[in-house]
Amino acid sequence: MGTGARAAEVPTLYRFANRVPLLYDSGEDVLTRMLKKINWAKYGVGSTTPVSIFLHLCSTRIPFKAAGKQSIASLPEIEHEALSLLRELGRSLKKTLKRDERSVRDAQKKREFDKAMKQVAQFSAELAECDAVPSTAELVHRLFEVGHHV
Repeated sequence: MGTGARAAEVPTLYRFANRVPLLYDSGEDVLTRMLKKINWAKYGVGSTTPVSIFLHLCSTRIPFKAAGKQSIASLPEIEHEALSLLRELGRSLKKTLKRDERSVRDAQKKREFDKAMKQVAQFSAELAECDAVPSTAELVHRLFEVGHHV
């Protein structure tokens, strides 16, 4: 799974069979149909989240639809496994997106808290009639890193 593609409601699918890219007939392919069957919005994929999925099917007997070997035939076992795989990828992607979102939110909170603490330190130094404003960087760092050491 990669995230360097254009944004779409459904992830971009790159299909491979025995290390050969399947470039044509993607609409008739079982992997593409299973990809479209999933509600990707449930996993956090939307028009602002570019996602690419690379699927490789490796077997001695791949059930191609035609002699051109450009699309994989629809077999119940392949459908089930592809659907399970795509759902698992969706769950993994959702976790990653949530973690990234939380990380951005925490960094923003830390910046805002650091700014506020600097102002408190400055006003406290003025009230105490001290020329030197104490550094708050170490305090803020310790406050926000406490959850990572538990």
